[in-house]
Amino acid sequence: MRLITFDWFKRLRKSIKSTQEKVAASEKLSKDELEFLPAALEVVQTPPSPVGRLTAWLLIALFSIAVVWSCVGHVDEVAIAQGKVIPSGYTKTIQAFDTGVVKAIHVKDGSKVQPGDVLIEMDTTFTTADFTRLLKEQAYYQLEIKRLIAEQTGQPFVPDPDSAFNPQDLLFQLQYYRSRMAEYQAKAATAQQAVNQAQAAIETAQAAKQKLTLQLEIAIDKESKMEKLTEVGAVGQFQYLDYKEKRNNIQQDLVSQTSDIAKANYALLQSIESLNNIVSERENDIMSKLVESRHQLQAVEEELRKAEEKDRRSTVTSPIAGTVQQLAVHTVGGVVTPAQALMLVVPEDAQMEIEAWVANKDIGFVYGGQNAEIKVETFNFQKYGTLDATLVEISSDAVDDKDKGLVYRALFRTNLNYFSLANDRTVYLSPGMAVIAEIKTRKKRIIEYFMDPFIKYRSEGLRER
Repeated sequence: MRLITFDWFKRLRKSIKSTQEKVAASEKLSKDELEFLPAALEVVQTPPSPVGRLTAWLLIALFSIAVVWSCVGHVDEVAIAQGKVIPSGYTKTIQAFDTGVVKAIHVKDGSKVQPGDVLIEMDTTFTTADFTRLLKEQAYYQLEIKRLIAEQTGQPFVPDPDSAFNPQDLLFQLQYYRSRMAEYQAKAATAQQAVNQAQAAIETAQAAKQKLTLQLEIAIDKESKMEKLTEVGAVGQFQYLDYKEKRNNIQQDLVSQTSDIAKANYALLQSIESLNNIVSERENDIMSKLVESRHQLQAVEEELRKAEEKDRRSTVTSPIAGTVQQLAVHTVGGVVTPAQALMLVVPEDAQMEIEAWVANKDIGFVYGGQNAEIKVETFNFQKYGTLDATLVEISSDAVDDKDKGLVYRALFRTNLNYFSLANDRTVYLSPGMAVIAEIKTRKKRIIEYFMDPFIKYRSEGLRER
């Protein structure tokens, strides 16, 4: 079977070759004539279509042009930074200073305000009560300090009756002053009396000692003379012994009197020390109470300043001229908490700027003065275009963003702050619009976009295992 099939193809090949030679020798067949030839001869005799070759050469030409263009052509390499539109002076967030109850609301969304205009009033009932209480405490401690200074200096305590002191506090401090002065004077008088008594006892003992000293001298002289008379037999022995006994008695009395003087001196020292202790304890007591009162006064005055500031901030005013937006409080009698955002005030006629965040991988190629294109999310850039901008500021340190990681803040200033829409409608940029900033870092050859991945993989592939 295989042999028969092979012979048949061999004969067919010879027949086709013979026919081709005859046709080649003859004139060129027309298209109609070709249609009457066998299928195999029709395929062979039909000239090839030029479309295939033309397509191939066209593809080769296009590829060559693309390669040349990628080598000589340049495009902008950009760093992408997402951000938003902000006013030049930043939108001011108005916050509550402390917990409070809203008394009145003077603005609404869109209201125009000037610096110092009242925005919201808080109920001052509690702050006024605290302020009044602190004023009373301040006056009390001031009065107490005046009383202690009077005690310390020994001056009379005579407060001004027309002062702002509470009459009850004034009466209490005056009575307390008199009581303490009377107590001190009584203790001091008792101690001074003991000193005086000790001094009198010393003087009496010294006078007695002086008298005994003179008596002792006389007794010694008499004893000496009586001894001489006894030796010559002028007087008896008993008389001599009597004079000698008197001299001994006087001498013992003198020793006893000297001891009494020493005891009196010791008693005087104790009395003086007791008096000094009374004075010292009083001075220490006054000083400690004075220090404590001044400390309490300082603490009250600090609380008073806070209360004054709290009372002042109970009236919320606008720090700048601008427009109220995002008013968060609408109910009179509502409660606000500390640091709660009440509203935003957008600066009036503020130039809009772009705040964007540059990724850490791009920061090495970003610097001030670079050009950028701003795509505003709400306006399709393919239809409405982009805004030209200039990078005017870049932060010197990164900020840790929980989603993007370490990023750098960049500030852009646009040439225009509006978009022109259909029907001659103009829409200006407003704070909060989301944008994408494309920072033009450098010119780059097109072929580099295709070669960089290969270079990277080749470099890393030769080192990685």
